[in-house]
Amino acid sequence: MNPNSFISFLKKNSLLIVGVGLIAAGVAWFLTRHEARVYTASATVYTGLATETNPDCQTAARFDNLSNIIKSRETLEMTAIRLMARHLLLTGPEPSFCLPETWVRLMNDFPLEIRKMAEMIEPELQINANHDTISQYVTEKVKRSRLIPEYYIIRAGDSPKDVCLKFGISLDQLERLNSPMPPFNGGERLIVGIVSEPYWADTLINIHAPADTSLSLSEAVLNTDSMRYEHLVKNLTDIKNADQDNYIIRTLQSQNPYYSVRKISEIRVLRLQNSDMISLSYDSNDPGVSLQTLKTLTEVFLSQYQSLSPSNSDKLPVIRMIDNPVFPLQSDGSKRIILMIAAFLAGLFLTSLILLIRGWIDRTIRYSDRFGKLTGLKVIGAIPHIPGRQGSKIDYPLVMSRVIDQIAQRIRMVEIGLKDRGDQSFLIFMVSTRTNEGKTYIASMVVEKLRASGSKVLFLKPLERNSPEDDRLRFTSFDRSTLAWDFEYAVPDNFVSIRDITELVRNYTFLIKGYHFLVVELPALLTQEFPLELVRSGNLSVLTARASRSWTRADQEALTLYQSSLDHPVYGVLNDCDVDQMASIIGDIPKR
Repeated sequence: MNPNSFISFLKKNSLLIVGVGLIAAGVAWFLTRHEARVYTASATVYTGLATETNPDCQTAARFDNLSNIIKSRETLEMTAIRLMARHLLLTGPEPSFCLPETWVRLMNDFPLEIRKMAEMIEPELQINANHDTISQYVTEKVKRSRLIPEYYIIRAGDSPKDVCLKFGISLDQLERLNSPMPPFNGGERLIVGIVSEPYWADTLINIHAPADTSLSLSEAVLNTDSMRYEHLVKNLTDIKNADQDNYIIRTLQSQNPYYSVRKISEIRVLRLQNSDMISLSYDSNDPGVSLQTLKTLTEVFLSQYQSLSPSNSDKLPVIRMIDNPVFPLQSDGSKRIILMIAAFLAGLFLTSLILLIRGWIDRTIRYSDRFGKLTGLKVIGAIPHIPGRQGSKIDYPLVMSRVIDQIAQRIRMVEIGLKDRGDQSFLIFMVSTRTNEGKTYIASMVVEKLRASGSKVLFLKPLERNSPEDDRLRFTSFDRSTLAWDFEYAVPDNFVSIRDITELVRNYTFLIKGYHFLVVELPALLTQEFPLELVRSGNLSVLTARASRSWTRADQEALTLYQSSLDHPVYGVLNDCDVDQMASIIGDIPKR
């Protein structure tokens, strides 16, 4: 397909291509109507890697090492465990940690034994200074919450799947809540969820402090929470290291959107403009989770970095936080418009690609250039396909006039080039390999054009009626219709043995005298043998074929056999061609 054909192809199918693109954009709009918001927390870390370290060491390698430490599996796993501990110690949803719906989801996902382990941690806070301490006891009303199982009484006929659908939980969650799973016989209690119940409790805080130290209640409570947090982190780490198949390991290796290593590894590490600083950022659909994940990861990273070489810690560059992670108040910009534009462009591209592939594997003739390559003939014209409804802007009568003028001009050039012809008529054969290719239609218009220029032309075609009732039916006039001929000759059984035009018309030899051009339409080459001697006496042959069909091996063999018996030229005319593909023949397509 040449560039002109390609452009014409795109113009012809523009409505389909654009329509599919718009549909794809509409589908993208529909699928993203409930697009989850994304919140990004960011932090900036000073590393000193470019200015405070050995200059012989490559700076890029040092930053790569730092990035690998941040994304190492040990760092990511410890971040996930510490994040679990932070969430387990929550007595309710706190915006700085997670949204209410996230907290409920997390609490329902945690196994019951993990939640109970977090509730039972109540360490005693001790502060010692040279063993010279005093004890302070403070009692305070503290609002807490406890997790209470939500039960469902199994009915006869219930199944685990029915219960899961009823309460909106998965089979895995149901199995974690109930270990072991009770039989579904009816009457048994089944845990289907965990609800939080607030209550006020008297909390006694035992503080051992130096005699000269006055420790406030808020500081004591803060230190107690820190100890509970570190104690829970240790317990969760012990569970992880206990065996190779437990809740902690399964969660780290799962698709969990909060604690999986795969999710946390999505943290972005970027060096800022060849400086000593790096930017860390993390995305989540919960602003609190985004903040706490990045905050926890930076704490773990700094601890891991300092523990790499404790004996040479004084030689390590100083790494410190420049911008601590802050709570993202606003979500990132919506990607809906970008996705719609991408879907529209993808629709355009895929539709064009499919149509091009379809055209490439299409074996029909379609174009005049392809017709010439398939047949090896010089194509002197292409008749356009004229739609039934003339609603387009193309001036089809003018297109037809140009094409017929070109065909007639080619015929005259061949006729002028012949010498020593005397008074003999110029004999033209209209041939095709198959029936219904439009020979009569094309020959009628060419004959009419030759007559309009002053030439006497006789048009003969095969008789299509087996037993005509009246020989007068074999005669017609060009004044009656476009599909007209002068005489229909009968195709005898010995048609292949006919030697000249006089034998063809038999009793009507007087018809062929005094004409400048004789145009003889032959039967289809694949349905009737052609008279060898007769076609050798001709001066020109014109092969017609429809653009909407394929050119097969049988067609080519029939044409090759026909050409092998001739010493005059054979031209090609393509019928029923797409008008957009005719620019290479008639130039610009005329418009109305």
